[in-house]
Amino acid sequence: MIRFQCQQCRREIEVDEALAGQAAACPQCGAAVVGPVSTVATLAAAAPVSAETTRTSGWAIASFVCGLTGCLGVTAILAVIFGIIAIREIDRSQARLKGKGMAVAGIVLGALLLLASTAMTALSLYRWFSFEGR
Repeated sequence: MIRFQCQQCRREIEVDEALAGQAAACPQCGAAVVGPVSTVATLAAAAPVSAETTRTSGWAIASFVCGLTGCLGVTAILAVIFGIIAIREIDRSQARLKGKGMAVAGIVLGALLLLASTAMTALSLYRWFSFEGR
């Protein structure tokens, strides 16, 4: 049941929810009144629920995790690859996927750690061969 007041005489009127939004006459003064839309319909119209929810890209998460563990060398390469795949997937998803920042962070971490491990390997090889004859 829906309760509302007549705008003319202020009498409280009670109608069934099936009659919500329909015109009728006030039983006391005879003025035309329109019952309010049911609260269930009002709530449904006010807060539409999207069937599709956004989620974080699995490739972005993998890129970030590999970037954090990139000191192993292979995972740094995977961080860059997974990050590129994630960004392409997120751009094509039409806002259904998120995590672009995480993918970029994975790429940056992976690239930095790849450069650092390459430099460390080169330095180690240099020192190995320069002290071998002594």
